[in-house]
Amino acid sequence: MHKGIERVLVTRQPEQSVEFINLLSTNGFYPFLLPLIETVQLSNLPKHNYYDYIIFTSGNAVIYSLHFLRVLKYENLVAVGEKTKSQLEYYGFNVDIVPEEFSAKGLMNFFDTQHIESKSILIPTTKIAKDDLANYLKDRGCLVERCFVYDTIEKIYAKGYLEDFIKRFRIEVITFASPSAVRSFFKQINDLDLKNYLFVAIGNVTAKELKGYGVECIYPDRYTINDLVNLLIKIKTSGG
Repeated sequence: MHKGIERVLVTRQPEQSVEFINLLSTNGFYPFLLPLIETVQLSNLPKHNYYDYIIFTSGNAVIYSLHFLRVLKYENLVAVGEKTKSQLEYYGFNVDIVPEEFSAKGLMNFFDTQHIESKSILIPTTKIAKDDLANYLKDRGCLVERCFVYDTIEKIYAKGYLEDFIKRFRIEVITFASPSAVRSFFKQINDLDLKNYLFVAIGNVTAKELKGYGVECIYPDRYTINDLVNLLIKIKTSGG
């Protein structure tokens, strides 16, 4: 059905889209960048100077925690996903734990096998992040602190601009890397026939957000940009 797709909308922030755009271009796609969210740093700091675990669920959380991470003491550094792991390693940190499934659920599955009662856990995160992981850890008897190090805000364009952009550049594929980008998208469209586009999410959490708007989408088995592009390559060459 979607065989031969070429024109892909990237909705991430520019500084987070370089690898994605390069991979798309290298593999014969035409990427178009239109960010739907942006992040801003917050001034919050951790309450303590030692934690048994520090858990990072995104590259953004890493970037916005660097100013205090270098002086904190901890036993285990946890990264949800290879991209987050790579971000930490890029800044010189050794990662102790990466769950097999690159999601909060995957991390819960890992901790199901561990004795973590009474452990102190820091989760640097965004203000809009769901608290499922924190609640799970609290139920396991952990001392959990969520430190809001950044906020994600919607990038709103002039009325009709988003739809005009998609139509003018004959976009065929619309990609999302976060639920917040999905929400921003649907706040800004009115007269777009969604059946004409292939919607692609980076993982199941973002996919669920799309489905909440009545949109069917696809996503790769592994929640990485590389795997997302490989999925598009498969569809482009075979139609499914």
